[in-house]
Amino acid sequence: MVASNKVPELTGPGSPQLSDVVLDYGCSEWRTSSQRAADLYNSGIKLWEKQGLRDVENQLAHSTCLKVFTVCRIDGSLAYIKNPNFGITNPIWVPYVEFRDY
Repeated sequence: MVASNKVPELTGPGSPQLSDVVLDYGCSEWRTSSQRAADLYNSGIKLWEKQGLRDVENQLAHSTCLKVFTVCRIDGSLAYIKNPNFGITNPIWVPYVEFRDY
């Protein structure tokens, strides 16, 4: 995991600040964690609730405004993922989520 020296705010005034490590998309910890989640899902365990998916969709819709994406980990804690689109007006990279039958 790669931790930044300065912890950014999540959103506007009154929002909590990051209290956990910010993950870098390309790091091996990210890949390992993603694989564990995929293995659990493939074994029939539901990892998300509809509200969590709506939150992910909302974050993706505002991807140029968010410094980080926030997702709930399997254990209920939050993970923060750096957003490479933050502040870019016309990004060539487009975030996406591959939805399955939840």
